Amino acid sequence: MSAQAARVSAWTRAVHGWRGALGWWRAGLMAWLPPRLRQALAGGDRLLLQVDGDGVRVQAATAGGVRELALLPLPLDGESDPLARLLREDVAEWPRWLLLPARLGLRRPLLLPAAARDRLREVLAFEIERQTPFAASDALHDGRLLQVQPDGRLQVELVVLPRRDYQAALARLGGAAGSLAGLDLVDAAGTPLGVNLLPPAQRRRARDPWRGWNLALAGVALLALLFGMAQLLDNRRAAAAALQADMARREAQAHAVAAQRQHLLDAVEGGAWLRAQRNG
Repeated sequence: MSAQAARVSAWTRAVHGWRGALGWWRAGLMAWLPPRLRQALAGGDRLLLQVDGDGVRVQAATAGGVRELALLPLPLDGESDPLARLLREDVAEWPRWLLLPARLGLRRPLLLPAAARDRLREVLAFEIERQTPFAASDALHDGRLLQVQPDGRLQVELVVLPRRDYQAALARLGGAAGSLAGLDLVDAAGTPLGVNLLPPAQRRRARDPWRGWNLALAGVALLALLFGMAQLLDNRRAAAAALQADMARREAQAHAVAAQRQHLLDAVEGGAWLRAQRNG
């Protein structure tokens, strides 16, 4: 391993270590909050639009589970958003996830090196044309980690959905599709696979519930830093003033000792001169 690769590996381990520490700190902080506030800050509330056959199930996914809100026939109005009329305003604004039947997509197991873990989605993009009959530009994809083998290699699953099926589902949903935050597939039992087939650039970004807290903590940290620097400067000024005062005191003492010494020498010389006069 080259020195540069070693530095990159060490930096990656440090980043993951900090992420783990921050995750532990956040989990501990969340545990002290009331349940309702903890649920609000968790940011996990989602609207699930599950398309199957001639209808779409609208479900609310919260920390307490998934509950059905409505069953709407397809196709929906192509211009207005029917969910805005059916649901409360705050619920209608939840991030929306489109769920399509898993039979529309393809799933391929793969064995990848450990280095692919941090860029799994990008690595899997190169496997689409090798593992599926689709061109990379004609499909949406994502992957999920199934297992890490003892030698560090990754057992993953490539999930691919033809782009035409996604576009057809959007056309049937009309205005209900809105700006989607995610796209997942559900198996025959109705369980999502746990992937997000939407490209990151097309995902609707939900408001970060921790943004205000992060800004407040950053402000407190900045004030603490400024206060610490000011205190350090004051301490250094006080130390410099004390040192100057000590030097002035020592200088005064040195002058006093020198004056006493000179006075003693003058007295000794004067006594010697008097004795010499008497003897003479």
